[in-house]
Amino acid sequence: MNRVKGIRRHPLKSAAAEHVEAARIGKHGLDGDRTWVCVDADGTIGSAKQPRLWGALLDVDAAYDPDGDGVLVTAPNGLSGAAGTPRPTPRSPSGSGAPSRSPAPRRSSSSATTGGPTSPA
Repeated sequence: MNRVKGIRRHPLKSAAAEHVEAARIGKHGLDGDRTWVCVDADGTIGSAKQPRLWGALLDVDAAYDPDGDGVLVTAPNGLSGAAGTPRPTPRSPSGSGAPSRSPAPRRSSSSATTGGPTSPA
C-alpha cells in the first residue's frame, strides 16, 4: 500500500517549499501550488533552473492562505508582503523581479504573463 509521507507546496514558483499537513486538490493539481511567479521587467518568468539569475528565490519563503487565496512572501531578511501588492516584496538578485499571479495554474513555466510585473492576471 502506498502512503503519503508529506505534502510540500510551492505557492511562489522556485521559492522554498511550504510543508503542510493537509491540502485541497483541484482540477489543476494541489491548490495554491505555483500560483505565483516572479517576473523580470521584460516579462521573463523567474526559475531556479537559472541559478545565476534566480537562485536567491530558493531562500524566499511563501505561505499560501487557502481561505483568502493569497500568498505571503517573506525574504531572508524578514521583509514580507502579500504577493501582487505594492508593499515591499523580495527582489531577484538583479533587483527587478517581483511576484506576479501565474497566468495558468500548473503551467507557469511555459506561459508568459500579461498583467505586468506586480499585478494579478
